[in-house]
Amino acid sequence: MGLSHSDMAAVCCVSRRWRQEAGPGAAAIRALAGPNPDNIIQAALEALAGLGEHAMPYTGAIVARLEDGNTDVRWAAVEALARLGEHAAPNARAIAARLEHANEGVRSAAVEALARLREHVVPHAGAITARLENANADVRRAAVEALARLGEHAAPYVGAIATRLEDGSARVRRAAVAALGSMGEHAAPHAGVIAARRKDANTNVRWAAAVALQRLGKFGICENSTSGGCGM
Repeated sequence: MGLSHSDMAAVCCVSRRWRQEAGPGAAAIRALAGPNPDNIIQAALEALAGLGEHAMPYTGAIVARLEDGNTDVRWAAVEALARLGEHAAPNARAIAARLEHANEGVRSAAVEALARLREHVVPHAGAITARLENANADVRRAAVEALARLGEHAAPYVGAIATRLEDGSARVRRAAVAALGSMGEHAAPHAGVIAARRKDANTNVRWAAAVALQRLGKFGICENSTSGGCGM
């Protein structure tokens, strides 16, 4: 359940006060360590995220909150890691370790956190790829998006992403189509199956396929594909 407007106001107020304190991060890290209400924990995570490079000594504590029992806190940790970007990169291995956690909510948060770190998680791309077979559709979708955000480093995983074009979840199929559409010439072998998604039962998937094919057309892929082309 999300925070109320009053809770959000409290979070922002506490977070702002902590960022202004001497010794950046000190009060926030104390809040994370203690038995505090969830909204205080969220405020602490937001405060740390606002510290930029000064938050580096505390990123381990943020990563630990990916395992919090409260969904809102887990996603606050994801957002904090995303905002810290390269400053959180040294913790990519610790985040990747959560991909095997018994709780699917924690696994989903870990994949999303890795997705937000983009190229900083290249060494863990294999672990992310394994999550494409996860029983939870949200984890599979996040894994597809995480791989797509690797940019040029995503090329070795194009085939794995393409397997999700036939996924039972429309959200996962849409993510796979969009991901392949962003991969240029690397997606050429899969142009035909991308085109087939224009007949998908889901409107969003069909739309994503049309956009993907338009993007791939700039590389001449539809015209030159040996996989059936991009025709209907």
